[in-house]
Amino acid sequence: MVLHYFELNKIQPVIGTENDRDLWLKLFKVETEEELIVFETMKEPVMNEAVGAYRHIASSQELREFNIKRAMSKAEHDEAQAIKNAERRGEARAEARAEARAEAKWQDVINDKDAEIARLSKLVIEMQLTNNEK
Repeated sequence: MVLHYFELNKIQPVIGTENDRDLWLKLFKVETEEELIVFETMKEPVMNEAVGAYRHIASSQELREFNIKRAMSKAEHDEAQAIKNAERRGEARAEARAEARAEAKWQDVINDKDAEIARLSKLVIEMQLTNNEK
């Protein structure tokens, strides 16, 4: 048994008279309606049949419903992720604000202590001057 892996992004987009494998790989890589039309206009009956089968499946009600459900699910997931990210940003902002408030409180305490030290130092100097005058 042999298993081959093909990287579709490395397949050249130009369609010519390649072998069947290359045609199938390029068909799997199709992303637009215009690219699909190129395959329809080919003289390869297998490619015409494959495009016809794709169009039949793509036009089915079940596939449309599946795509709608998938899109809704993705939208719900994206919304939940956006809310989660917003909550994280909000938490980070709240944490930053709390840290800023704590820093401000500590700065106030330091300033109060510095003022108290300055006041006491002034009192000590005044007491020493008073004692020296006696």
